[in-house]
Order: sequence, then C-alpha cells, then structure tokens
Amino acid sequence: MNRVILSLTLALTACASSPELDTQGFDHSSPPANEAARLAAYTGSECSALTPSAVHDLQDLIEEAYDHAEADSAAHSVTGSYPASAALGFQYIGDARDELDAMVVRMDAWPSTTPTRSAAWQMGQHLKRVIDDLTLASHWGSVSTAWHDSSDARQAVEGSFSAIEEANALRAVALRCYLRTDGL
Repeated sequence: MNRVILSLTLALTACASSPELDTQGFDHSSPPANEAARLAAYTGSECSALTPSAVHDLQDLIEEAYDHAEADSAAHSVTGSYPASAALGFQYIGDARDELDAMVVRMDAWPSTTPTRSAAWQMGQHLKRVIDDLTLASHWGSVSTAWHDSSDARQAVEGSFSAIEEANALRAVALRCYLRTDGL
C-alpha cells in the first residue's frame, strides 16, 4: 500500500513540476518575456504572405476534399445507413469552397498586391467561416466514414483537416497584417 502511495506521490510531483509541452516540445505554461514586444512590433511584413498563391494552395486542398465528399455523397446520401452524413459532409465542404471563392473575388479588387488593414480583416473573417464550414464537413464526413465504411468520406475528412490547418495559418497571418503598427 505504501508503495502505491509513494508511486502516486512521485507521479503527481513530476506532473506538477514539468511544464505542459505541445506536440513540438514548446512550453506554453507562461508567455515568453518578450511576447508583448513581439505583439507590438507588427510592421506589415506579415501582409506580404497574403498572396494569391497562398490562397490557391488552400483552394487546391479544398477542391480535393470536395471531390471525395462528392463521391461519398453520390454513393451514400440516398441509400446509405446514415444518408444525411454524406450529404452534409459534401454540403459543408461546398460552403467552404464558396466562401473561399468569395474571398478571392475580394482579393482581386485590392488596389495593390499588399492588402490594407481593412482587407486583411475581411480576409480573416472569410477564413474563419471557411474553417467553421470545414470543421462541420469533417464532423459529418467522420460520421459517414463510420456508418458507410467510406474511403471517399475518410479522404474528404483528411483533406478537410489539412485545409483547416492551412486556412488557420493563413488567417493568423491576415490578422497579424491587420494588427500591424505602420498606421495603414
């Protein structure tokens, strides 16, 4: 009994004293001392990453996921065990694609290749909606994968995950561009 208590005590002590590390080994338990300085130093260089090429890469990811969701929907949205899952997975990926297309139309209207703060904010809002739609698509695609043993649904889910990661990174850049301190 004493060994169990001692083992638990040592385990709890080790957990309490070691920092929480993310998957890449970074400690996020307390912000770095220079975090405020870093946040105050947005200069607008973030904006140069908001390129049509970066958005095109995201479009490609979504289009690939869309093609798989479309195949899953064709196979399971009428006669599947849970037909709504295939239909909704396809619908939400389509909504994400449409939202991204709307953002591209706005980007095409920018007066220069570097967005204004307002344009960067709008881009961040479009990307938030893309991420929300892809999150719902991955949910319903997961349900379709489970209920229909559908490899197309599984590939749509994985494609949605990749697109969410890409969209989230691009959204962070857009919002950092919005936060820049050059007064534009």
